Amino acid sequence: MLPHCPRFALYNLLGNTPNNLLVGCRKFAAFTLIHRIMKKTDSYNKYVPLFIDNYAEQRSAKLRARMGWAGYGIYLAILQRLRSEKECVLELDYESLAFSFWTDEETLRTIIEDFGLFTINREKRCFFSPLLDE
Repeated sequence: MLPHCPRFALYNLLGNTPNNLLVGCRKFAAFTLIHRIMKKTDSYNKYVPLFIDNYAEQRSAKLRARMGWAGYGIYLAILQRLRSEKECVLELDYESLAFSFWTDEETLRTIIEDFGLFTINREKRCFFSPLLDE
């Protein structure tokens, strides 16, 4: 028996009878199909591509040096919020953004504008992160 194979794991869970194995394999195949379909939808692929050493990257390190880990946490929250938007773009409205991130407008403005972590389009009054384009 192969203990690392999901089909054999289902086989063990379902009582080791051939009929249960067939049912288990069908359930596994259905799960695999659903998983493949979900991977192709936008809602499944909403993640932030963040390398494990992102905190040590020069711009992130400057942010942490000036604003501490709290500032870095707000930066990560902004990335998550950007990623949840359809085009990964947010309106440059510091008042409402500060409210949603539980911080003040000046702190938010500093994080967005001073470290080169975001690209700002002043004409359209919006911003995005090049990190989310990768």
